[in-house]
Amino acid sequence: MTKKTINSAEIEYVATLTNVYGGEYVSLTEQEVAEYKRDPDGFAAKHFGLTRDEYQEWIECGGEAKCGAKTKAGKLCGNTLKGGSQLSAEEWKARHRSEYCSTHGGE
Repeated sequence: MTKKTINSAEIEYVATLTNVYGGEYVSLTEQEVAEYKRDPDGFAAKHFGLTRDEYQEWIECGGEAKCGAKTKAGKLCGNTLKGGSQLSAEEWKARHRSEYCSTHGGE
């Protein structure tokens, strides 16, 4: 390659963002590359429409929406909602801790 060819070549920046299905390839602008390098989790959270903390919780629980009730001991219920597995970020955010499992009066 000549210097002229290199200068005129188009460069595509791609990042793999972790999600509950494994990963998602996303094309980045030069500005987004800098943002991604500063805070990969924050960048991914923004991409999926979540806060940084929500993103980390979504990944940690594998996209499972959990019951919003508290146990007799005062702890959050750990049961997964019916149909609440491997949810997209948007659906997980809408359902997680805002509905109840069958034990606590939900479906």
